[in-house]
Amino acid sequence: MNEKKSHISGIYNYCDRWCERCNFTSKCLLFTNESKITTHQILNNGELPDFDKVFNFTDESEENSDSEFNEQDDDFFEFDDDEENEDPFYNDLPDFEDNQYAEDRKQRDETVKNNTLAKLGDEYFNSAQSLLKKINGKYELYSRAKEKVDNKFILQVYEGFEVLEWFHMFIFVKIKRALSGKWSYDKESDEELKEIDVYDMNGTAKIALIAVENSIQSLNKLFNNLEEFKKEIEALLVTAGRLLNEMEKVFPDCRSFVRPGLDE
Repeated sequence: MNEKKSHISGIYNYCDRWCERCNFTSKCLLFTNESKITTHQILNNGELPDFDKVFNFTDESEENSDSEFNEQDDDFFEFDDDEENEDPFYNDLPDFEDNQYAEDRKQRDETVKNNTLAKLGDEYFNSAQSLLKKINGKYELYSRAKEKVDNKFILQVYEGFEVLEWFHMFIFVKIKRALSGKWSYDKESDEELKEIDVYDMNGTAKIALIAVENSIQSLNKLFNNLEEFKKEIEALLVTAGRLLNEMEKVFPDCRSFVRPGLDE
């Protein structure tokens, strides 16, 4: 993709994906292109636009100029297995299940799964999801439009609730991604590839760390407002604190990582 001068190159790589709260949408190529897609769908009964028209490719060099999209991000790209099987291109590829690639991936996934930090992330996700369901069961926040809430108490609960809800899965996904990057870094022997791995690892860990800190702030607000859920909130705060401590231990350099545009 061709990034215009008005865009900050790669700003979308290490953000929290919460565009509604972002002050940099005018500088983000990803937001610009997603807005074009949405606008086209609204004007054309949900029909997706032509890819080349949205991303405005003019030649091969521009098409390949933006190498900063995180194509490894599990929550960003999805593929249909059936479509792959029907494509001659995919049928001509080597069978990864029979080579070192499959073994490495299996080893990586097992290492990440058994990591203390990943287990804490999973514990936090499940506990946060349980708390969200309980709060919503009483206050029915999922069915309310925030802009239409006129009760001050409900609005305070809503604000803490939506931050906790936004980040609880995000944290878990990014922790797994950062740990996968660490595994690749530890295994890699090529210095240039190690540099790429450690850069992405620390960038991903930093946004997970920021998400945990934002969630802790919201949990404290909920703790002060929801007497009936104080026990669950307090337990989740303890888990979040353990999560922060473990992240600082596993990724000691992530706080110093400078995210393009966001930390500059």
